[in-house]
Amino acid sequence: MIPCFLVFSNINTAITFFVVDTGVMTSATMVPRFTVEPQSSIVRTGSSVALTCAVEPQTANIRWALNGSTISSQVARRRGIELTRDGQLLISAFNRFSSSSSSVSAASRAGHDGVYQCAAVTQAGVIVSSEATLQTACKLFHTVSRKKRA
Repeated sequence: MIPCFLVFSNINTAITFFVVDTGVMTSATMVPRFTVEPQSSIVRTGSSVALTCAVEPQTANIRWALNGSTISSQVARRRGIELTRDGQLLISAFNRFSSSSSSVSAASRAGHDGVYQCAAVTQAGVIVSSEATLQTACKLFHTVSRKKRA
């Protein structure tokens, strides 16, 4: 009998199973596992933010998604996102709003609010991180009422 691992991931409520033969373990045939998953955060407009995805084996290919759509290197550049080789997603100037001004490029109109996930891929299988939500911090405005003096 050949020993195997059974790995599952939850992608949009669909369960995917991978059975991996563990006869010869190399970094390419190891089922990836997370050592660090991205965390949700509330971010001030204009500030920088980093989401981290770390896996073993370190040779796993890391991919990112925003609101269920893969972030390609072209999309990342247009949206002002940097995808690093070590699995980080960096946003140097977080923004929320979409501008309707024709003088503003489509890249700068795209907001960064949303649900991010990373996926680690090896020949042995794929795992998908839990969701990390980035939200824009809102300023709280309140009215102070003044009592009229009699």
